[in-house]
Amino acid sequence: AAAAAAQVHSLLNAGAGTVIVPTVPNIGSTPQLMELIIQQALSPVQGAAIQAAYATLSSVATPDNASRTQAIHAALTAAAKQGSAIPQVQQAIAAQLIAAYDGLSTQAAQLTDFYNQSEDRLLAQGSGNIVRVDVNKLFAEAIANPAQFGFANTAGMACPPGVSSAVCRSDMPGFDAGQSYLFSDHFHPS
Repeated sequence: AAAAAAQVHSLLNAGAGTVIVPTVPNIGSTPQLMELIIQQALSPVQGAAIQAAYATLSSVATPDNASRTQAIHAALTAAAKQGSAIPQVQQAIAAQLIAAYDGLSTQAAQLTDFYNQSEDRLLAQGSGNIVRVDVNKLFAEAIANPAQFGFANTAGMACPPGVSSAVCRSDMPGFDAGQSYLFSDHFHPS
């Protein structure tokens, strides 16, 4: 936050008339968080587990926060099934994955808020014309009410797992054009 605010003040001091400064969106709401948890917890079978999770996410719509959370929990449960053939072990793995996701998602939201508030305070210490764009709030609104923004799914992604939006194309194998996704890949919005 300090470095970002310092850059803004440097631009203003160098003569910039107006500087537009967006807030940082909550990275805990990206598919990347789920993917990182699966990679850490199910390292030996992470490829199959990630595929199972995204297949589950791609099979549902997420019209609100509750359905989004339910879809992510179902995806983590599908990933857990790749870790063992024993149903009781699968359930235990799923419970741990879900608890990790829920906890880390909350922490990421808190860190995002802390960062944005810190940057707000630092930006207010200088002078100049700063336009603060609340991208984090817009992002949260798109997740809470995706249909208003033209999205059907806010948990999955259109690009195949492991493919960056920078190289992803709609004609590549594994691209999912079946619904309108908020995310093109595990981190970047559509």
